[in-house]
Amino acid sequence: MTTNVFDVTTGQLTSDGRWSIEKMDWLVFVDDTGYDKIIFDDDLAFAFAGNVTKINFWKEWVAGGRVDPVPMDKLDQMQLIIVNMVTGALEFASDYILFSHAGNALEALYGGSGGPSAKDCWNSNRCAITAIESAKSKDVFSGGQTKFLLSKTKQNNLSNNVGVTEINEQCKQRGLMMNLKNPLNTVLVKEAANDGSNPIVQSIANDVMQGKAEMSAPFPGMHLPWTQEKKSELSSVLARFARKQ
Repeated sequence: MTTNVFDVTTGQLTSDGRWSIEKMDWLVFVDDTGYDKIIFDDDLAFAFAGNVTKINFWKEWVAGGRVDPVPMDKLDQMQLIIVNMVTGALEFASDYILFSHAGNALEALYGGSGGPSAKDCWNSNRCAITAIESAKSKDVFSGGQTKFLLSKTKQNNLSNNVGVTEINEQCKQRGLMMNLKNPLNTVLVKEAANDGSNPIVQSIANDVMQGKAEMSAPFPGMHLPWTQEKKSELSSVLARFARKQ
C-alpha cells in the first residue's frame, strides 16, 4: 500500500517505498526494493498505485519509449498521476485521488492508502516530502524511503534498477509480516513459513515463499473499474505526447 503526493506549485512528485500483500489480519510487506512507483522520461512522469502486475505493464511501456500499443487494457486495479516534465504541470489524475486547493488554484494531489493522512499534513506544512513522512507514521500500509522527482530539473532519488520479480524475491528474504491488530507484532516471512504454531500465518507466508501471492500498492477504490470517461481522458493526454516507433 502506498502514499503518492504531487506538489503542483513546485512540480515535485513523491512516493513511499513499500509493496505489500494484505490477507486476513496480516500485512506482508517489503520496503525499498529498487522498484519504485515513479518513472519518467523527457516528457512525462508517472506515479502509480495498485496491482504490481498492471503497474509493471505501464512501467515497461514507459521505459521502452512509450511507443504503440498503449497498454490501455491494463488500467483496472491501478491508480495513476501523470506530470509534464517540461512545465511541471499536472496532465492527468485517475479517480479516488484527493486534492487541495488555495481558492480556485490546485495546490496538491494525494493518492494511495495514505492519501488522507498526507493531505492533513499538507494543510499544515505545504511540503510533499513531509506529507509522505507523516503518512508513513500514521498509515501502516505506507513505509520505506521517501522517493521524489522534481519534474522541471529531473533531480530525483529514484531507484528503478530491478525488475518486478525482484520484489517477490526480496520479500522472501527480508519481507516482514505485521499483525494489523497489533502493528508492533512483526515476524520475518521466511521464519513464519517454518513456524507451525500459527497455521494461518504459516499458510500466508508459504504463499509468499512459493510465489503465489502478488504484491501491490493498494488505494481506496482499487477494485472498482475505470470509467470510460477516465479512459478517454487518459487516451487524449497520451495522444498529445505520443511517440512513433
